Amino acid sequence: MFLKDLDGDGIRELILNDTYNADGVRRVVVFRRRGNTILTGTLDMNKLDMPGWDDWGEGARAETYDEQEGFVIEYKVAGEDEPGTVKVEGIDAFTWTEYARLS
Repeated sequence: MFLKDLDGDGIRELILNDTYNADGVRRVVVFRRRGNTILTGTLDMNKLDMPGWDDWGEGARAETYDEQEGFVIEYKVAGEDEPGTVKVEGIDAFTWTEYARLS
């Protein structure tokens, strides 16, 4: 779990590295507050350049956040043994949805 101001607005976002399913699928989830609304953000693969990505399912990519590296996506490249890697900074590659409203 990390707290970091990703967009420079002075409010820190909550960044979680999440691992789930029997295969150990790894995803990053970011929570941010805007007024009385909590938003959850996930990396949008349509906003990233991932040459040769073989999107065969949940395990075709692994997302992590690290304070030194930022957001890192390793993904299966069609016909290759070694994964491709994309590094993401900031929040432009995220899609945001409402998680909760505070009263």
